[in-house]
Amino acid sequence: MGRGPIRKLGPDDRLVKPARTYIQTMHEDPVNLIETIMSALTYENSEDQEAVRLKELRTRMGMLGAFKEITGLDDRDELVEAIAKKLD
Repeated sequence: MGRGPIRKLGPDDRLVKPARTYIQTMHEDPVNLIETIMSALTYENSEDQEAVRLKELRTRMGMLGAFKEITGLDDRDELVEAIAKKLD
């Protein structure tokens, strides 16, 4: 995954934007992108400030809460729904 997981999970960056576009275009969950998003959400590296902050968010808000906080998406977004299904 590499450094900068919060940046990579940004709403207009390399993971979330294409995942949302895929859902809107194909009307199905982007399985591989969701797996990559999950990897980014769980990335840990004590030398990476973003990874440390992400771990704090996960601890305080849970995985889905951290995802929503980082992306600014809410429960009505189809990608949030897909991530929630994956976490169940």
